Amino acid sequence: MRSMEVTDEWLYQHMPVVDNAMITALENQVDREYVFSKRFEQKMQKVIRREAHPVLTGAQQLLKRIAIFFTGIVCGGLVLTLSVDAYRDKFFMTLKTLREDATQYNYSSEEKDAVLAPTIPTCIPEGYTETD
Repeated sequence: MRSMEVTDEWLYQHMPVVDNAMITALENQVDREYVFSKRFEQKMQKVIRREAHPVLTGAQQLLKRIAIFFTGIVCGGLVLTLSVDAYRDKFFMTLKTLREDATQYNYSSEEKDAVLAPTIPTCIPEGYTETD
C-alpha cells in the first residue's frame, strides 16, 4: 500500500467532485411521491395562515396575554377575598346588594350556631292575598 500525502490543495481539487457525487446519490434516494400525514398537513396549514397574516397573529397573542393577566388578577382577588371569613361575608353581601330591583332579605348573626326562625306576618297589606 502506498502512502498518499493529503494536503489542502489536494482536498480543494478533489472534494468538489466528491460533494457532487454524494449530493447526486442522496437525491436519487429521495422518494418524490411521499405522502405527508394529515396531522402534518394541518400543522403546515396553520403555519401558512400564521405567516400570511402576521398582524392577526400578533393581535391574538396580545389578546391571550391580556386575558391571562386579567384572569390572574381576578383569581388573585378571589383568593385574597375568600380566604378570610370577614372578607368573604362582605364580598357576598356586596353581591347581594347590587341587585336593586329585587326584594332583598339580609340575615346576619353574631353567634356561630344561630338558628333563623321564620317570622309569620300578623296582618296582610291592602292589595295582597294570602296563599299557601
